[in-house]
Amino acid sequence: MTYAVNNDLIEYNSTGKIGAVFKVAHKQNMPSLPPSELPRVMKAIFLACNCQQNLETILGRF
Repeated sequence: MTYAVNNDLIEYNSTGKIGAVFKVAHKQNMPSLPPSELPRVMKAIFLACNCQQNLETILGRF
């Protein structure tokens, strides 16, 4: 748009202030679990899967 204004292709940039219309996004770091919560989460995953083989595969990687 700046090129078009500078070369008299358009009179003005009609989208120049469009940023004022939108809300600013709130940035948030990615939350994480404390290590003490991992056993409870792993058990919940296992119970949700209801499969001993999946748990052994997951735990075998660590």
